[in-house]
Amino acid sequence: MTVHIERIKHLFPKDVCKKMLEIPTDYGQCAYNSAKAMMDFMNYDIAYCEGWINGDMGHAFNKLVDDNGNVHYFDISQEYIKYRDHNNGSLSDVELENEVKFDVVLKTFNEDKVAHLITVPIWRGGKTYAYFKEKGLEELYFDY
Repeated sequence: MTVHIERIKHLFPKDVCKKMLEIPTDYGQCAYNSAKAMMDFMNYDIAYCEGWINGDMGHAFNKLVDDNGNVHYFDISQEYIKYRDHNNGSLSDVELENEVKFDVVLKTFNEDKVAHLITVPIWRGGKTYAYFKEKGLEELYFDY
């Protein structure tokens, strides 16, 4: 299911947006960014989601359920790229594959000692981190 990615400035107060934009430090950290947004802003109903961006690239982003029960999707990784590259264009919509429960994200990242995509591979049709971990080849996952 394709979901629309909204700008964080339309969903959160300015001070929260500023703090969210301090989470990313580089490209290629969507899993960390999305998990950190979920953990750092627990006073909001934020979920960690995975799916696809640009058709075939695995990607993590977030879902917000507002006080009225409305569902919104946002992506601080894309916001970071826009901010860093001074791009005023729109954000790309993404294909939602899975919403991963909070405790599963924490358990997985704590066990693996690294943030990574959990339920989708880096490229559509590829192997997940869990596959490489089972084979003892976790490092290869990031070179995939």
